[in-house]
Amino acid sequence: MPDEGERSRILRLVAEGALTAEQAALILDTPVSPHAGGNGRQAGARADAKSPDEKPRVAIQMQRPDGSQYTLHVAPGLMGMIWKLAGVAIKESAKNAARDTWEGVRIMVTSTSRSAGKRVRRRFRGSAGAAEDLAQKQIEARRRVLGMVAEGRISAEQAARLMSGIEAAYQPESPTVGSGAA
Repeated sequence: MPDEGERSRILRLVAEGALTAEQAALILDTPVSPHAGGNGRQAGARADAKSPDEKPRVAIQMQRPDGSQYTLHVAPGLMGMIWKLAGVAIKESAKNAARDTWEGVRIMVTSTSRSAGKRVRRRFRGSAGAAEDLAQKQIEARRRVLGMVAEGRISAEQAARLMSGIEAAYQPESPTVGSGAA
């Protein structure tokens, strides 16, 4: 029987979808050599055989998505299945990476297109757009003054002075014809 650490690794592989329940049962039912736990740092795959009574094991070093590594000891007869599982995992990982990359490209293109469209519209809008923006600011300032009157923060006389100041401040600039005494 595998030790608790190996059993939890196998169960984690089942939870991640890397192993089916049947495959995990095969691995869990297969006895593990006494030195299989080791330090978990074996490189590659190698056969472990302690005595003629024990079945040989292959130590497979695997990597988790977070980059950490662990070693899984399996019977040599299961190596074909392990290679197929690795192939499926690599293929799925490549699909996910490609999908994520294209999604990122799509988001960047969409964002860039929108901002370019806004810049073009602002340029072509010209002075008419500036006048509209100025009118919107004037309306908003008037609303704020009326809100302060309604809340009792300022008097009607103070509001009248503020309104005339708003009118003067938000007038579109017009060229002066001339100045002088008549």
